[in-house]
Amino acid sequence: LLPNQEAALKWLQLQNNISILSADKNLGPVVMERSKYIKLAFKDHLSDVATYRRLTEDEVTEKLRWTHQRIQFFLDANQKSLRKSDYDFIDRSTQENVGNPSFMYLLAKIHKDPLKTRAIISSSGSLCSGIAKWLSVELKKIISRMQYVATSSAQVVKELCDLNFTERSTLFTMDAVSMYTNIHVGHALPVILDFLREHPIGKAIVLGTDINLGRLEFVIDLVMNNNIFQFGDTFWLQLAGTAMGTPPAPDYATLYFAIFELSLISRFPEVFYYRRYIDDGLGCWEPNPGYSVLEDEARFELFQSDVNSFGKDHQFFANDNPLRPLRWTFTDRAKNTIFLDLDITIRNQSIHTKIYEKKLNLYLYLPQHSCHSPGCLKGLIFGFAVRAKNLCTDPSDRMPFIRKSYARLLKRGYSKSKIRPIFLSAISKVLGNNDPREPRAPRDPNLPGPLYLHLKYNPSDPTPHEFQSMFQNMIVEPEESLHISQVDTLNQFKGKADFDSATVCYSAQKNLGALLSPRKHRFGDDFSVSEFYTSHIAPIED
Repeated sequence: LLPNQEAALKWLQLQNNISILSADKNLGPVVMERSKYIKLAFKDHLSDVATYRRLTEDEVTEKLRWTHQRIQFFLDANQKSLRKSDYDFIDRSTQENVGNPSFMYLLAKIHKDPLKTRAIISSSGSLCSGIAKWLSVELKKIISRMQYVATSSAQVVKELCDLNFTERSTLFTMDAVSMYTNIHVGHALPVILDFLREHPIGKAIVLGTDINLGRLEFVIDLVMNNNIFQFGDTFWLQLAGTAMGTPPAPDYATLYFAIFELSLISRFPEVFYYRRYIDDGLGCWEPNPGYSVLEDEARFELFQSDVNSFGKDHQFFANDNPLRPLRWTFTDRAKNTIFLDLDITIRNQSIHTKIYEKKLNLYLYLPQHSCHSPGCLKGLIFGFAVRAKNLCTDPSDRMPFIRKSYARLLKRGYSKSKIRPIFLSAISKVLGNNDPREPRAPRDPNLPGPLYLHLKYNPSDPTPHEFQSMFQNMIVEPEESLHISQVDTLNQFKGKADFDSATVCYSAQKNLGALLSPRKHRFGDDFSVSEFYTSHIAPIED
C-alpha cells in the first residue's frame, strides 16, 4: 500500500461510528452509520420472534456447555466405529472452540428499494463447526446419488445438448422463497430418515455407503437445533428453519427437497428434463400431444400446485403451527430463460446456451498489486476460457466473453504486457484444444510423497523455481552429504523421511474486507448493542 492508502485504512479502522460491509450479489463495499446497521439487523431479522430468541449470558453458557456434552457423548459412543481421521477432526475442532458461538453480520441488498439486508451467520471457529463439517460430508454422499440435483452449470449444458426438442418445447424456472428459514427440522428430519429407511433408492444408498442412520439423526438434530450466534454483545438462538451459516445447510436443504422430487417429477411426463441447484430449479416442458392448450395450461398449474404441496399434510404443520412449508415461485414457460449463470434458448428445435451476467455486476477482480500468488491470476484467466468453452454452445459466443473479461482486468489496473500472454495461452490451450498435458497419474502410496509447506504469500519470497532448486540442493540431496531417504529421522516414528519433494501451498494475506469488515463485526470497545437496543429500538417495538 502507498503511504496515503495505509493512512486511510488505519483511519477507517478507527471509525467505530460507521459500519463497512459488503453488498449482496457481490455488488461492492457499502458504508453506513453504525446505528442504521444495528437497526436493520433488528428490523429485518432479530425482531422475528418466531425465528430467533435472545439469550442471556447465563443461558448461552449453559446451552454451549450442554452442546459440548452432546458432542462428547457422540464421540464417546462412536469412538470405535468412526474413522480415526473423522474422530480426531471432530475432537480437535471441538476442543479448540469450546464455548465459542457463531457470529452474525449483514450484507446490504442495495439492489432493493427500500434497502434490505441479508443475515449471514458465520460458524467458522464455533463449537459445532467440526461436527457440522462432518455432517456436510455425510450428506454429500447421499446427494451425489440423487437424480435431479445439479452439480454445475457445465453439467446442465452437457445434459441439455443431449436432449431432443420440438416446436412445442418450452423452458421454465422455479425459485424457493426464503429456502433456509422455511425448511424446519420437525418436518425435514423425518422426511430424510424415512427416505433412507423405507425408500428403495434410500436403502440402496445406505447399503452402498458407510452412512450410519443413528449417527446421522443425532448430528442433524444437534446442529439444526443449536445454532447459537452473537451480534455485538447480544446472544441469540435460531428457533426455526435450517441452521444458517453451518457447513451442512446447503446439503441439508438440497436433500430435503430432492427426496420429494423423486415422486413429483415422475407424475408429470411433460417435464422431460429437470434439475435443481439448491433453491433454483430448471425444467423443460413438452405438452402432451393429446391435450388442448387449456388442458396443457391446467397441467402446468397442477405441477406448480404439487410442488407447493410438500409438507402441507404433515403433522408438524398442523394444530395452528405458525411455521409454514416451503414455497416456490415460477416463471412462465418460454423459449428463453435464465438459470444460474446460463442464458438458455430453444432455437430451431435445438438448445443454445451462453454465459449470463447480471447488469449490476461490478467485476471487482483482484487488482494487479494485490498480495496474491501469480497462480491466482493465471487460474482466473484460464477459468474465463474454461467457462466460455463449457457454457457457450455456439463457438461465436466464446471470444466476446473472453474479450470482455480481458477489458475488465485492464480496468482493474492490469497491464496488457502482463495479462495478454496468459490470455493467448488460455485461448490456445483451452479453446484450441492444444494442451498437450496428459492426465496426472495417481500417486503410488508406497513411494515418498511431497512435503507440504503452508505459507502466507509474500512477493519478496523466492520464486517457486528458486525454492525447488534450494530444496533439492540443500534438503533432499545436499552436496557431499546423504540423500534425504538415507537419513534417520528424529521424530516419533523413528523412520526414514517419507518425502522427496516439496509443494508450497500459499494462503492469501488479509484483504481489505477482512480488515474493515470482519465476520465479528467491530462496534467499538465502549459501545453496547444491548444498550443501544434498549434505548433506541425496544421503545419503538413496544
